[in-house]
Amino acid sequence: MTHLFVSAAAAMSLLAFGVAMPASPASAQADKNLVGAWTIVSITIEQGDKKSEPYGPNVKGTQVFDANGRFAVVVMRGDLPKVASNNRETATPEESQQIARGSLAYFGSYTTNETDKSMTLQIEWPLWPIGTEQRRSACT
Repeated sequence: MTHLFVSAAAAMSLLAFGVAMPASPASAQADKNLVGAWTIVSITIEQGDKKSEPYGPNVKGTQVFDANGRFAVVVMRGDLPKVASNNRETATPEESQQIARGSLAYFGSYTTNETDKSMTLQIEWPLWPIGTEQRRSACT
């Protein structure tokens, strides 16, 4: 599994993943150098001179890009509480709230554009409503 450092500027969405885009023409197809499973090792939001880690310093997550232009992302805080009952159906309201606030997952299709070093995610189903299309600049 490849490790990925994630960094985002204020103009990007909360989960703007830094991905180095290889040299190739603009395409509505999957980028073969992006295809694979990536371990998310950090998410930092930068707004001016302020930086924050919305999922904490020990974020856990993965993002998968396939050769057919499909993707899936799962992100969690590293300090999510363990459900005392060991059954998610009987979690306390406090446990459920902490887990919900510290988790995000979504999937859909993606395209890359080498000309402007960007990717566009078409989000089909998010755990939380985060929009249906997100354009992200690639961080190199």
